[in-house]
Amino acid sequence: MKYREKSVKVEAITFQELVELAKTCAGYTVNDKSWSFCYKGHLITRKTDTCFLITTRTRAKDFINESTMKFNDGDMLITNEHGTVYPCNKEMFDATYEEVKE
Repeated sequence: MKYREKSVKVEAITFQELVELAKTCAGYTVNDKSWSFCYKGHLITRKTDTCFLITTRTRAKDFINESTMKFNDGDMLITNEHGTVYPCNKEMFDATYEEVKE
């Protein structure tokens, strides 16, 4: 059998857009060049100037899995319809998603 991915709307921002957003957040703290803030309920911590670490949570039946993912400069940060936030390589993002005109 063959399957097709269901049409799903997601929200996404670039690395640089997230940097600018971080500077305006109330949870933004600067401490010795490392800083963190909360984005849509997910903790984001600066690892380097070109890499952030994002705490993600996924729910499967009776448990919640928490992990840390790298969001690199050039990637897109996706928020799906369930509120899950995760990074995606720009090349893969462009091959998978198209902009929705609203």
